[in-house]
Amino acid sequence: MGISTLTVLAGTFDNQYLTGSCEQFFRYQQPDGSIPIAAPARGKGLAVTGTFGPPPSLSTQDYTMMQVTDAYQYWMFSGDTPWLTRNWPAIRAIMTWLAGQVGPNGLMSGAGPLATMTSTNAHYYGCLQQAQQMATAAGDAASASAYAAQAPAFGQTVNTLLYNAQAGM
Repeated sequence: MGISTLTVLAGTFDNQYLTGSCEQFFRYQQPDGSIPIAAPARGKGLAVTGTFGPPPSLSTQDYTMMQVTDAYQYWMFSGDTPWLTRNWPAIRAIMTWLAGQVGPNGLMSGAGPLATMTSTNAHYYGCLQQAQQMATAAGDAASASAYAAQAPAFGQTVNTLLYNAQAGM
């Protein structure tokens, strides 16, 4: 969803579209916590069953992280903590999977060239901060504490390994 989430939030605030889209991806969450890069469209009244989605791709980390960010943005705009609490197990599973994608150098280390891009690592840093707030709201103090501890160290690693002082970025 990504940009369309913010567009809907600022435009129509169609809660059914936003929550339905997030929940559709959560339905197709893999056993390891990752999210496929695509899920079938779901029309009103149509049952969706079975499995869907390609095997992990070069952008699996980014698509998986986008589900955390989409859920966070919906929750921040709506204040719908009951929805967040119902879906917190799926979001926490995503965060567990993402933590497993951090390699020995301290950066995201999944397959392909996207894994060590600054944008992917910056997005994960943001997800750690978002997940800390959502965990607190969902009553998961242990996860909130863990994310709060992980974010500064991960941010420092990103700055140390990916920041180019000469280029200013």
